[in-house]
Amino acid sequence: MYHFAPRLWDGLRDDVVGRQSKCAGFEPVIAGKLEADLSAQRIYQDLSGESGFAGSYQSVKRYVQKHKACEPRRVWRVESRPGEERQVDFAVGAPIDIGPGKAPRSWVFRVVLSYSCKGYSEVVLRQDMESINRRMLEFLEKCMPRTN
Repeated sequence: MYHFAPRLWDGLRDDVVGRQSKCAGFEPVIAGKLEADLSAQRIYQDLSGESGFAGSYQSVKRYVQKHKACEPRRVWRVESRPGEERQVDFAVGAPIDIGPGKAPRSWVFRVVLSYSCKGYSEVVLRQDMESINRRMLEFLEKCMPRTN
């Protein structure tokens, strides 16, 4: 939830110099729109159309940026047990020079375990299920040895 700090122009501090923001009278409306995760552009459009706001978009943008900086974003951490989850990616690799006029496309196979962030990468020439399964087994054998 967005909580606005006491306005500096309310007489709480006498050493602050500057003008009062045109957004100051719209704090509850802006807070609700920030809570709904609306952009500064959308907030400006809504204020101008619905609330009779006479300020500029730049005024709203500055006001929103100032108050978003005070409110940290929520981060959701996803927990997983060892070996329970992994992420597999393929990326385009560099061409491999195997002779005149022949440069097959290479791929980089990358897998990362979510729990430990332990990763494994290998250059492969094919991106098909057989190749994925073979590389996944190699990864599991190297990174997660069997315990009998």
